[in-house]
Amino acid sequence: LYLSPSPGALSYAHAQISAGSELERCESCHTDGPMSEACLSCHSEIDTQLREQRGYHSVIVDPANVQCTNCHVEHHGEQFELVNEKSWGAQVAESFRHPHVEFALDGAHDELTCTDCHEDEDRQEFHLPGYAGTPREHTFLGVTQDCQSCHVDEHSAGLTPSCETCHGQEQFDPPVHFDHAQHFPLIGGHDGVQCRDCHVMPVAAVPDKPLPFPFNQVEGTTCLECHRTPHRANFQEPCEACHEPHEAEWLAATTQMTPQRHDRTGFHLSAPHTEVSCEGCHDPKSPYGVRHPNPITEGYKRHADTCEGCHEDVHAGQFEERYAKCLDCHEEHRFLPTTFGPSDHEGVFPLHGAHRATPCTECHQNDAARVRRFVGTSQACRDCHEDPHAGQFDETIAATDCTTCHHDTAVSFDIHHFDHTSRTGFPLEGAHAQAACAGCHFESDFEIGGETVRVRRFPGTPRECASCHTDVHRGQFEDYASCGVCHVSSADWAKIQFDHNSQSRFPLEGAHASLECSSCHLFVAIEDGTEIVQYKPLGTECRDCHEIDPEALENR
Repeated sequence: LYLSPSPGALSYAHAQISAGSELERCESCHTDGPMSEACLSCHSEIDTQLREQRGYHSVIVDPANVQCTNCHVEHHGEQFELVNEKSWGAQVAESFRHPHVEFALDGAHDELTCTDCHEDEDRQEFHLPGYAGTPREHTFLGVTQDCQSCHVDEHSAGLTPSCETCHGQEQFDPPVHFDHAQHFPLIGGHDGVQCRDCHVMPVAAVPDKPLPFPFNQVEGTTCLECHRTPHRANFQEPCEACHEPHEAEWLAATTQMTPQRHDRTGFHLSAPHTEVSCEGCHDPKSPYGVRHPNPITEGYKRHADTCEGCHEDVHAGQFEERYAKCLDCHEEHRFLPTTFGPSDHEGVFPLHGAHRATPCTECHQNDAARVRRFVGTSQACRDCHEDPHAGQFDETIAATDCTTCHHDTAVSFDIHHFDHTSRTGFPLEGAHAQAACAGCHFESDFEIGGETVRVRRFPGTPRECASCHTDVHRGQFEDYASCGVCHVSSADWAKIQFDHNSQSRFPLEGAHASLECSSCHLFVAIEDGTEIVQYKPLGTECRDCHEIDPEALENR
């Protein structure tokens, strides 16, 4: 087929420029020299490549022995392609690997057809010198190895000299050859961040029209250029002083919060706060505004001297109207003991005597809600102390007024001056004035709450002499109203007032009027052997006391 002795018509590529040109003459191509000279005289682009040893022809052709007809033959008609299977030899177009250029067809490019790159309508037309009016319809020339020759520059005109510096042929994004660490390490929280989160993207002037991505324009390279500081205090140090770049969480910087840095927040960390974990005051599960409230907001309570900002009021608001802050009573470094001492207690309830040594919890008990009550604590003795009188004075004095009788200083439970006459109607005179209370007020049984208790009786104490004193007369005067009928002085028991004439059966007349009582009233022994003075009964006859001589009676 290719060795036909009878030349046929020219191929379409040559035929379209042959009319009216030198190609109409056979001698234009068929000269005395080699055929390749004629070919290269027109195809100057191939001639240049061969001389400069570049391009596809410099790879497959020996510059010293150029034989164009080995691949391209003519005179087979307009339908015959000059570039055909013979031209490619064993390399068919579908498997052509670009052996002459560094741009190998790998990755996504391996799936492209030749026309995807070599028939670009936007490419500038190509024509041979001397044939300006006849542009070449098909050409593999004019395409450079620069990505921009086929692709739109996504990075606004030349951020890098070559796209492959960053991008591979497998896929455009992500850029497999780009090392972001050379510019800004993407570690910690920055790992996985979208490009547009840091890089300034232009606003499209025309809706839906793609815009280049100028990656050299960024919000900044320091923390505060991209992030708004959440801190209320001015730490005067770069963020990296506390926050490690490799930490994924901002909260990880708590390990770098030293007491000195914490001082700048206005809250000095002294004991026991130095032993408290950060989470103890700043709950990581709470929103930032709750975890780190703004000190300039109204109602802020996390000042160094405002305990209630973190601590629950264990007093349940008892002191809100009385004290401005917890440190009015408590020390900063410890809750107990309090600074509220006996002198402070004076204005509320003076602490004297035993009360001064009594623990606070003895009087200030927990209520039903387990809150220890201070404000409103009763000052009545009986609300703290058991009534030792078993309610004997409930009707005569106020139930809470123990100080009516007892000292109010708690130095002693002893009673103060007690006017026995006005308070009881029983004057303490004579020996009674020297007697101890217990001498008359004995212990008796009382019923309290269904139980029998034995306490000393005061109201209702018998006033009869016999209730306290032994009857030395052993019932001789039971018919008398009281001992006071005769014994008129409690100071001198022996001092009596007795009218023998009116108060007895025997008037004292004559010699009897001058006798001592003991002359008639003698000691006698009673059944139990005790000797007592016998006053009653005595006879009223003479013989009951005097011996009578019978002879004297007879001679009378």
